[in-house]
Amino acid sequence: MVYKFKIITDENDKFSMDIEIKSTQTFFDFHSAIQDEAGWDNSQLASFFLCNSIWEKEQEISLLDMSDGANSKTIVMDKAVLIDYVKELKQKLIYVFDFFNDRCFFIELVEIKPVNHNRYYPVCTNFVGDIPPQIKLSRTNSSRNIFADEFEDEDNAAFDEITDEDLDGDLEDSQFFEEEKGEEEEEKY
Repeated sequence: MVYKFKIITDENDKFSMDIEIKSTQTFFDFHSAIQDEAGWDNSQLASFFLCNSIWEKEQEISLLDMSDGANSKTIVMDKAVLIDYVKELKQKLIYVFDFFNDRCFFIELVEIKPVNHNRYYPVCTNFVGDIPPQIKLSRTNSSRNIFADEFEDEDNAAFDEITDEDLDGDLEDSQFFEEEKGEEEEEKY
């Protein structure tokens, strides 16, 4: 059998994607199909969650087993076959692709149909809208120094005056360091 899943996000109501996958394939195959279709970096952590009818998470199926013991009940994507966990129409899943910002796709099983032997699975059969970025950079984890706001004060004002031109040449010759040298020489006398 083939499962047809509808994938949406709460970030963009114009986005949707349909993926068809054999019921005998794994959650890792499903994860890879989503990642490939989105053009994302598949080295990022991700997890599926089986949900109840009102989208409450019930059971996690993770990309990696990060437990520390042999008694772990962690379900790993490459060992979890879809048909063992998804059994009926309207089954709901959440696919978390950005753990730091708790961003996800909402997935619902919308159709179960026979395998088309002329088709390779998994396959994206419908794609509408713009895919959200895989990682959403907030101000605190962007290229800006995380602690800059905490340490900004008058003592750091001199660093705000450094320009790209200062950094292009020899720093010893920059205007910033000339001013500093002048102040040091005045203090000596």
